[in-house]
Amino acid sequence: MRAITVGILTRLLAVAVTIMLFSHSIYIIDETYRVALRTAWKMKNGQLNYTNFLSPSEMMEIHYKKRKDYLSDPLRITDDSDWRSVELQLENTLVKMFERTDKMKGWELKKIGSDAWHNVTHQLKRLHSESSGQPVLKAGSDVDEPADMSSVVVYNRLPKAGSTFLLDSIYALRKKLGYLVLRGTYHSYRYFRDNDRKGLGHFLEQASTRAKTMYVQHQYYVNFTEFHIDQPRYINMVRDPIEQFISSYFYRRTTVLYHKNPADLTTEEKMILSQSLEECIVERRLECVYYGYTVQKNKTIQLDFRKDWSPTFFHPNDYLLHFCGHDTECSSLGNPLALQRAKHNVENHFTVVGVLEHMKESAAVLEHKLPDFFTGLTDLVETQSAKNKNSVRKDTLSKKMREILRYRFADLYELYNFIKQKLFKQYEKIK
Repeated sequence: MRAITVGILTRLLAVAVTIMLFSHSIYIIDETYRVALRTAWKMKNGQLNYTNFLSPSEMMEIHYKKRKDYLSDPLRITDDSDWRSVELQLENTLVKMFERTDKMKGWELKKIGSDAWHNVTHQLKRLHSESSGQPVLKAGSDVDEPADMSSVVVYNRLPKAGSTFLLDSIYALRKKLGYLVLRGTYHSYRYFRDNDRKGLGHFLEQASTRAKTMYVQHQYYVNFTEFHIDQPRYINMVRDPIEQFISSYFYRRTTVLYHKNPADLTTEEKMILSQSLEECIVERRLECVYYGYTVQKNKTIQLDFRKDWSPTFFHPNDYLLHFCGHDTECSSLGNPLALQRAKHNVENHFTVVGVLEHMKESAAVLEHKLPDFFTGLTDLVETQSAKNKNSVRKDTLSKKMREILRYRFADLYELYNFIKQKLFKQYEKIK
């Protein structure tokens, strides 16, 4: 018996040593690769002087002193509780649907959307009678009208591109114009499974029979016609790709630190949070690469990020997927087919894509193309300024680093310029 026990312990020790040696070998290979990249840079461009983005004391300061400000709702939602109550009930239905990991049947997906809207019918009727703008309720009774997806707008927000300012404006206008705003709270879940795309489509189809609705969420473009559901009207906002990337880089770090105590971070997590943007670019860390990489598709991993807040989840730039969507080529970053599909979708399926650097023109086009949702937006733009929610941003990126990013993000700039051209053509017609 003792010999058997010793034999088992010996095998377990051998496995542990093998794993340790394998992990160490991976570390050595990875670190050797980084050293080679640093050496190549120095030979071509001169000395590198990295400065950590955040020191341990700064991490603690962000976590303790600014957490309260971050966790409070930055959006100015000042409407009465009845209006918001309807929105929250519908939003909670979406959260529960997206949290399910089992493969639901088609009838279940349809029932989720149907039940959710049926349950708020009485409240919608009351809001309809109280609305000073166009009516919230489309149907005069509890009998569904035929679906008309032109009454539904999907704003699949590209992060760090003026979306907080635009969402503030949407909330300021919604009651006056008589529409609901439904926000997703599963922000790290962007690449949807088939079931979830279909379920969201059925939910929005039900919305189109009940109320004018604006659905807002950080997610990739969805082609609902794959499930024999008509497309809603899409909008989005973009920003210069490098500026958007830089802003996202710093915002991710402060967001993690708001939610996670630095004392609980692993060594790897501390390294990711403290690394300078220059180091990330030169050493080709995961966030700063592009061509040949893919985005995260696993639903569980995507949703778990907002539970454990580990920066190991940080992914490469997914700017283009907000317009390309879920087709196979879209998740392969740098794929020329993905760029062409994104441009096709912008041209044919997005009613308006605004540009942060041209907010006046963007607001005018939104108001002209979607008056039921944006009448009054140009006045708000004149009195407000876009908010930057980054509380910490230190690095000033050198011209050389920007050139590298410009090269890596070449297809993003092609898409960005294509979007600008479309916006200016739309603006010229209404001047």
